[in-house]
Amino acid sequence: MREVMSAHIEQFVARIDKALGGDPEKALFAVSALIGALVVSRVMADEKHSDAVLAAAKRELLALEENC
Repeated sequence: MREVMSAHIEQFVARIDKALGGDPEKALFAVSALIGALVVSRVMADEKHSDAVLAAAKRELLALEENC
C-alpha cells in the first residue's frame, strides 16, 4: 500500500511541479500543504474552522502559483 500511495503522490508532485514552472521544492510544499489542509479540515469539529482551514490553504496556494 505504501508503494502505491508513494507512486501516486510522486506523480501528483510532478504535475504540480510542471504547473509551477519546474520548481520541485515549491511543488512538494504545495502538495504537502494541500494534503495537510484536507486532513486538518476533516478532523475539525466546527464547520467554520474547517472552512477557514481550506480557505487559507487555497488563498496561499493560489498566491504561490501567482508568484511563479
